[in-house]
Amino acid sequence: MADLENKVKEVTEQAKVAADQAKDLTRAAVSDVKDEAELLKTDAKGYAQSALEDVKSEGKEVVEELKAAVKREKLDTADTEGAAGYREKEGAAPNGIAIASVALGVLSILLGGWLLKVLLGAVALVLGAKARKEKQTTLATMGFVFGAVGIIFGIINLL
Repeated sequence: MADLENKVKEVTEQAKVAADQAKDLTRAAVSDVKDEAELLKTDAKGYAQSALEDVKSEGKEVVEELKAAVKREKLDTADTEGAAGYREKEGAAPNGIAIASVALGVLSILLGGWLLKVLLGAVALVLGAKARKEKQTTLATMGFVFGAVGIIFGIINLL
């Protein structure tokens, strides 16, 4: 029996040594996994930060391009309010059609005879509408309005 007890003690000692070795190996493996996870976490943070910087940079470029496009668009169609509230393109020189429309509209109001008023008013109205389509100016609107008023006066003279 002593042999058996010695054998049991020997196997027990071997099992304890094996268990200690297994614990050490497990601890080492866990430590390696933790270290690898830390490295991966650091790499992921670096990649994420780099991607974020790229997105920010690209976003800033897109915003600047949009601002430039909006600025170009505003310059192309820069409008200011005229004295009477009519929209007028900034720096736009009055065109001949708008001036002719105003002149004919005024003549249609001032000259006598209903037929002359209606004819001149109609021409002023058409020219004013055409000038407003080409470029919205105060003169074009005035010619349009004067033409309409001339036609109304012509109809009143007829009645």
